[in-house]
Amino acid sequence: MLQGVVSILDQEHCDKVESLWDELEREFGLKSAAAAYPHFSYQVVERYDVQWVKDTLTRLTHSAAPFNVHTSGLGIFTGDSPTLYITVARSVYLTKFHSHLWKRLSKTGRGIHTHHYGPDNFVPHITLAAGDLTLEQLPEAVKLLGSRSFNWNIHIDNVALVLDAQGDRDQWIRYPLQGTPE
Repeated sequence: MLQGVVSILDQEHCDKVESLWDELEREFGLKSAAAAYPHFSYQVVERYDVQWVKDTLTRLTHSAAPFNVHTSGLGIFTGDSPTLYITVARSVYLTKFHSHLWKRLSKTGRGIHTHHYGPDNFVPHITLAAGDLTLEQLPEAVKLLGSRSFNWNIHIDNVALVLDAQGDRDQWIRYPLQGTPE
């Protein structure tokens, strides 16, 4: 079981990503990403002190303001089981927000996954296919999606605690960002 803290995309972009998940399932039988909400992650761990994280997120989101992120295309995490994703540009604001969350949440997380999520190598991304995407399918999936524009501007108004990243959406607790934008 994995847990984490993420931001769920706005409805417009949730619909777009879910449509892409449906298309990848129809074309290649890929189902791994579709159990989740469309999101990008700040931290993934084996286990949190859940009540401590709930209290921390309640405090943090009370003063944190909604913000926008921008995407710029497709990316790939390589390996025997590749991950295909939409790249989220790492802006100064997003980097500071991630760092702020990381410092607070790392106090309780056990088995923290630093690869792609740690402060020094944070790679914000929206997963399209992972786990069941094979090296043989990868070029065809890129060919299917490669001509499309992924230059999106996404409004982020929440942080969510994922209690079981392998489970269903009922295991996600959303916290609205309630601060005033500067």
